[in-house]
Amino acid sequence: MLLSADAIVAERDELELFKPLSFSLSGGEVVHLVGPNGSGKSTLLRGLLGLNQTLTGDITWHSDSRCYVGHSPGLNGAITVAESLRLLLLLDGMQTTDEQVEFALAQVGLHAWRYQLSGRLSAGQTRKVALSRLYCLDAPRIWLLDEPFTSLDKASTQKLSQRISDHARQGGAVLLTSHQNLEGMAHRTLELDV
Repeated sequence: MLLSADAIVAERDELELFKPLSFSLSGGEVVHLVGPNGSGKSTLLRGLLGLNQTLTGDITWHSDSRCYVGHSPGLNGAITVAESLRLLLLLDGMQTTDEQVEFALAQVGLHAWRYQLSGRLSAGQTRKVALSRLYCLDAPRIWLLDEPFTSLDKASTQKLSQRISDHARQGGAVLLTSHQNLEGMAHRTLELDV
């Protein structure tokens, strides 16, 4: 087991977003977190990492190797694509080489854009920069992904789906939100009871 959570509750403006939730996440799993808009999916993912103080309950991480890709890619438009990726990896606690950055950007089709300013990218390209860290050679063991397929074209969606499946096959774990049908990729569904 890589993560266990017990009696998790999230509030927004003193309103409980979902009923108390308990779950675990093990290596080799892809878990699809579902619920209607506004039910607290993003709040839960951020709260698991301590980025949201409105979450209560017991959270135990059994691995320090984790990566969070939020709904908003959070890039600084004034720095290059390569610098943006390097910064995101640093925030994940990963030191990288130029070769790793180049490899990761090539995997998402942005190698030619590596010296362009991040602010000049399309929405799909911006999403790819955020997701490119999942292609680093020493990718974190646990991935928390909030709507990772947003703004991606069909080919990029298929490639990311394959990368997520490969990560689970290699013993990694993924907890993700998506309004897409993940049948065949997700091992189980975790539904927020509102």
